[in-house]
Amino acid sequence: MADASWRSRRLEWVMATLTPEEMRARVAARIREIARLKGIRMTELPALAGVSRAHLWDVLSGKASPSLDFLTRLANGLGVDPGELTRRPKRPR
Repeated sequence: MADASWRSRRLEWVMATLTPEEMRARVAARIREIARLKGIRMTELPALAGVSRAHLWDVLSGKASPSLDFLTRLANGLGVDPGELTRRPKRPR
């Protein structure tokens, strides 16, 4: 019986993991969603967060992986906890 429980937990873990591409897409969707909810335009966000406009566009398009420093700056610019940027979007994209 313990073996079945372990297998069940292992399956849940495997199902919950994301590929790097999926995580980049999730972060991009959350950035857009939070900015929209707060009335922040994407053209305003780089200045608010103190990040490069070009790098933000690369992150939003999935071409670049954001660093923790970059995510922290974005979160500060958006006025949210950095962990909010990795949560599942509330509405599908």
